[in-house]
Amino acid sequence: MSAGHATAALWERVDELVDAAPGLAALRAHRLQLLAARRWRELGREIPDDLRAEEQLAAVRDAIAPDLLARVRAATDQPVLLLKGPELARRYPRPSLRPSIDLDLLAADADRLQAELLAAGFDEAEDPVWAARLADGVDPFADKHHCRPLRWAGWPLRLEVHRRPSWPAWLPQPPAAELLERAEPGEAEDILVLPPAAHVIVLGAHVWVSNPFARLRDLLDIALLLQEVDPAEADALARVWGVGRMWASTRGVAESVFLGGRTTSAERVFGRHLGSVREQTVAEVHLTRWASPFWALPPRRGLRISVAGLASDLRPAVDEPWRSKVRRSLRALGNAGETKSRHEEELGPEGRQLRR
Repeated sequence: MSAGHATAALWERVDELVDAAPGLAALRAHRLQLLAARRWRELGREIPDDLRAEEQLAAVRDAIAPDLLARVRAATDQPVLLLKGPELARRYPRPSLRPSIDLDLLAADADRLQAELLAAGFDEAEDPVWAARLADGVDPFADKHHCRPLRWAGWPLRLEVHRRPSWPAWLPQPPAAELLERAEPGEAEDILVLPPAAHVIVLGAHVWVSNPFARLRDLLDIALLLQEVDPAEADALARVWGVGRMWASTRGVAESVFLGGRTTSAERVFGRHLGSVREQTVAEVHLTRWASPFWALPPRRGLRISVAGLASDLRPAVDEPWRSKVRRSLRALGNAGETKSRHEEELGPEGRQLRR
């Protein structure tokens, strides 16, 4: 099959998944709502007002991204690598069809770049909700993979300056310096991007950070890059980085869902929601968290990480009383078959806990 036919087949598969979704809430959970609006418009269906507003906001964000990147380039003399965002969106039928709220930038000296951007007029974004669980005076971003998000003049697109890529703490990861060495010029002037083989593995690792295979959009990004990658090259690079097992599982699920590959054991165990485009239930989220390490690590290491995840779920969150933890756990048991978003909505502020 030619590259053009393969791409057309992939987008036909996306339309099939949109048609199979039980509703807009599920499509939003999978980050496919803007692709759904495109499909519904083609079919002559009415587009809800709130979805039209999302389309307009996505178009604004797409339009201002080049200007933000130009301001970044003007503020520093060090190389800057763009991850995800516009670099993936340009592979969509229209870039604004891939929703994004920030631009992820990687730099060798991220803290210096953060300071340069602040000096150039960027402002720090507000603390996330989970930061309220930390002790007074504790910087919630001191040891995170990225610095505090930045904004420019209230524009609806943030910047995140990364010290390292978003990567599971229990998997080996390449240093930022190596990623920058592999980078090449992108479409934005003087902003670097990763070649597809390296970028697709970075995307694969990101999938495993908190809840593997929760969203179809993440797998769609991977499937798009897979069309440009020599599989042997990507597999070899994953082994060099020590993530061969993780990558094999990720690639298998992406190919199964979007590229006509055979169903994998990972998809059967904790990816059954993908084909029907429904949101994971509370029980499925926990099963994924406990079981998924066995598909990314050798059995003994997978068991250790699985047990650690289970122990984390059984303990109270940061600064959470046991009474609150017991109440949340009983609610989770009662809502085991409910969707994750509905469960969190029912919990309200009590559900916004910072896991250990």
